Amino acid sequence: MSADGSISLRIWPRSIPVAKATLDNQAAWLNSNPSWLLKLQGFADDPGSASKMEALSQKRADAAMAYLASKGVDASRMWAKGYGMDREVRDCEERSCKVQNRRVVVNLRTQRDGGV
Repeated sequence: MSADGSISLRIWPRSIPVAKATLDNQAAWLNSNPSWLLKLQGFADDPGSASKMEALSQKRADAAMAYLASKGVDASRMWAKGYGMDREVRDCEERSCKVQNRRVVVNLRTQRDGGV
C-alpha cells in the first residue's frame, strides 16, 4: 500500500479469460469490502495520435469498470481515467513487448482523488 492509501493491481491483457478471471476475483473481494473505492486507469500503446490513444485507453478503463459493475460492484465506488500512451511499463518497438503497455491498472483508494 502506498502512502496515499492506494493499492495497485495490474490487469495485463494476455487473454480475455485471464482478464475476466482477474476481474471476477476483484469483484468478489470488492463486494466483500464495501468501504474501498476503486480507480481504474487505462493505458494504450498503438500507432495513432495521442488523442486517439487517450480515447482508446479511456474505453479500456470504462470496459473494466462496466464489467465490475455487472458483477455487483456499486458504480458510485468507481471512476475511470484513460492516460493514453503515458506511463509506459516497457519502452520498445516489438509488438510482443508493446502489448504490455496496453492495460488497466486497478487502484484501491480510501478516498476519491478527482479521477486524475
